[in-house]
Amino acid sequence: VDLSLIKKRFSPLVYRVFISCSCECVFFEASDAINSVRPPKAEHLPYVRWFAYGSSITQGIWSIVSCDSYIHHAAKRLGVDVFCKGMSGTCFCENEMMDYLAKPDNWDFITMEIGVNMYEMPLEEFKDRVSYGIEKVCSENKGKPIFVITPFPNIFSFGNDEKFRSKHCEFTEFLLRFNGSGVKVIDGAKILDDYTYLSHDLLHPTDYGHMCMGENLAAVLRKELEYIKDSSVRVVFLESDLAKKADKEKLVLGECEKIQSK
Repeated sequence: VDLSLIKKRFSPLVYRVFISCSCECVFFEASDAINSVRPPKAEHLPYVRWFAYGSSITQGIWSIVSCDSYIHHAAKRLGVDVFCKGMSGTCFCENEMMDYLAKPDNWDFITMEIGVNMYEMPLEEFKDRVSYGIEKVCSENKGKPIFVITPFPNIFSFGNDEKFRSKHCEFTEFLLRFNGSGVKVIDGAKILDDYTYLSHDLLHPTDYGHMCMGENLAAVLRKELEYIKDSSVRVVFLESDLAKKADKEKLVLGECEKIQSK
């Protein structure tokens, strides 16, 4: 085991499973021919949990592998553990989904990419759903960083259909009203800041687009999340946690040394 790996987000002792955007998965068992398998210990994982809600763009459609989507690029830069809550074609801000996202024990910060799946929705219904969702998440998670991302530029925002162009502008304008009072609104055009990031459908990013978007998002989040100290090592919330961090890394180092000595 290369002991330098403990400087990354996850311990080298951790197996991570990524499920493709288009597959159906049934869990059967987790086994290893050599070692026993158990859930990872806290010290083997990043300290910060990020929930990323959004459309198929957040889910990673058109990236070759889902773990190369823009949120995963950003998570690698920030040194955090991202939980993808992207919903391909069905990101409609249902009350039930917002109630789930609002559960306070699930995450340390959240991003909500909203709008692109809702262009067919009447403006008033969009406003009602989004207002309920954002207010619910805020009320249950006071003091936690909450980010709303406006719709990324796409064929609907610059195409010939005036209806969709208007919707894109109206949705963006409404979302911007939530900026402040516990919410930071991120302009999607600052994340997808070049139309060449888009694939052939002019809606979903290419692999290169996801990479560039991830870099842009990480830069924005790093400025806002003051507890992120160093993207090359594990994340700490406060300076007072540095001692705890050192102790945890000693535990991981000890386990790696035991494996290496066998």
